[in-house]
Amino acid sequence: METEKLENVVRSVMTSNDTNKSGLKEATGRKIVINSGHGGFGLSKKAIELAKQLGADFNTSDDIKRDDPVLVQVVQDLGKAANGSFANLKIVEIPSNVKWEIQEYDGAEWVSEKDKTWR
Repeated sequence: METEKLENVVRSVMTSNDTNKSGLKEATGRKIVINSGHGGFGLSKKAIELAKQLGADFNTSDDIKRDDPVLVQVVQDLGKAANGSFANLKIVEIPSNVKWEIQEYDGAEWVSEKDKTWR
């Protein structure tokens, strides 16, 4: 049953009307995945499996670029099921021309620019 759900998600991603050349949905700005609660960023096994089906090669959480289109798509499609053990993942959208970084305190993260913050 779980495999069937993942296949349906992959199929819907690959056949969406608003897709780019790689088959992923286009974003109007830059979408970034953060952990919005205390604990720390992490992906579930289901999220890692789906990401691999979509062509990503995530070995550890440290390897993942938070604006990776596959990561964003996985979190959008799986919702809370994408959360790792202590994670509460959230997608934050910022203007695509902004230089950004992820800051954190006690595992809770936010995206910051020099003079702006998005939570």
